[in-house]
Amino acid sequence: HWNEMASNALLDLYAGDVRGARKRVEEGWVPMSKSLLTKVQIVRFEVHELQTRTALAAAKAEKGSERERYLAIAEHHAAKLAREGMGWTDAIAALRRAGIRAAREDTDGAVRELRTAIAGCDAAELGLHAAAARVRLGELLRGDEGTKLRDAGFAALRAEEIKNADRLIALYAP
Repeated sequence: HWNEMASNALLDLYAGDVRGARKRVEEGWVPMSKSLLTKVQIVRFEVHELQTRTALAAAKAEKGSERERYLAIAEHHAAKLAREGMGWTDAIAALRRAGIRAAREDTDGAVRELRTAIAGCDAAELGLHAAAARVRLGELLRGDEGTKLRDAGFAALRAEEIKNADRLIALYAP
């Protein structure tokens, strides 16, 4: 059930159906949180990562109190990601915090988190995450440095033969 829900939620995000993705996660949350699967570190990380990612994507599609509710959910689960304490989990947690900071219009904080995420993703060989983070950082910085980062991110995605880079970036770094 977990694999089906997670896979379909990620497909929804890729397709741009952020509300559908969020609905799937919300409906699957209670049974998942009561299962023993969350005792397994990788599953626990994936559960909180999917919560963070879908809540952040949904927040960007909403306004007012609903937007704030989704950002609070994203912050709650991003904090749980950071507790896992491995290089690759720290890198993804930084990427999620960057998205939250950007959504809250904290550009300086988002830039710091994206730089941390890129360094961590590069060290952990998380190429697609690193490429998406570079594009997002380039969007925030603009200018020569921003252009170079965006170009490097898109070049990495082309090297992996990604057909729709924009959708992949929205999936990996909402």
